[in-house]
Amino acid sequence: MKRLALVAAAIAFVALGFVSTPATAVDTRDVAISAFSYKNGTCANPSGFSSMTIAVGDTVLWTNCDTTLHTVTSDTAAFNSDSETPAGLGKDASYAHKFAAVGDFPYHCRIHGTGMSGTISVIAAGFPTTAKATTTTVRPTTTVRPTTTSPSTSTSTTQTTLDLSGVFDGSSTTSSSSTTSTTTDDSESDDAGGSSSGLVVGLLVLAIAGVGVGAFAVWRRMQEPG
Repeated sequence: MKRLALVAAAIAFVALGFVSTPATAVDTRDVAISAFSYKNGTCANPSGFSSMTIAVGDTVLWTNCDTTLHTVTSDTAAFNSDSETPAGLGKDASYAHKFAAVGDFPYHCRIHGTGMSGTISVIAAGFPTTAKATTTTVRPTTTVRPTTTSPSTSTSTTQTTLDLSGVFDGSSTTSSSSTTSTTTDDSESDDAGGSSSGLVVGLLVLAIAGVGVGAFAVWRRMQEPG
């Protein structure tokens, strides 16, 4: 009986340990002040983002990684590191603030102005918290390819017209082109050719006539009585 009672008590103790209500987790988020900017993470591993999203009740811990003095100054006076270090945060100095309300809390460095700034966005507990990444828009570039123009080749053709009408009608022969025009008068050669042809024909006629006359005379002689 005693052994059973001890086993039952042990089981009850373990069961109570599992069903007990867990405590609400509270995170501490690190921000590194490095190279004149606020970056999520520690000095050994900064992320490069200047904005952070946390849940209500979380604490943000800023640590100065530079040798230059910096501050953590809220734009709306919600928090200010000057309350603890009026001269500014020195090398490896830290400042912490717990956020108890939902909203966006922009801040800057009082010494270096709004050019060195960041934002803490606080949301209700239970929602996932992620660091807000800055978005960089890159405009697309247009590449214009050069066009290649092939040289055009122009061929000029010269036409030559030869007029041969003069060969047949005795007129002049004309040869014309786009650049040279030549006129040849062959009338004298035609006249000389005509004269030569007439002379030959006349001689042939006379020769034929002479042969005929001679033949006729021989024939008459042969007809006369012996």
